[in-house]
Amino acid sequence: MSNLHDELAEQTIIGGLMFNDKTDIAVDVMSMLKPNDFANPKHKYIWEVVLKLAASGQDVNGVTVPTMLS
Repeated sequence: MSNLHDELAEQTIIGGLMFNDKTDIAVDVMSMLKPNDFANPKHKYIWEVVLKLAASGQDVNGVTVPTMLS
């Protein structure tokens, strides 16, 4: 997917996965989007964390992601 240039779209994608990281759609999104698809550098970093958590089989949610960011 080409770069997302909409701040709200980036936030929506990341936030949506915090609630539904195990659905087929979430798994598809995580396999399609790469950190460089995000325009905001903070979102790129958050997406890297999301992908690392998912790859290790951990939940992606409002607890695990902030914990990894700190």
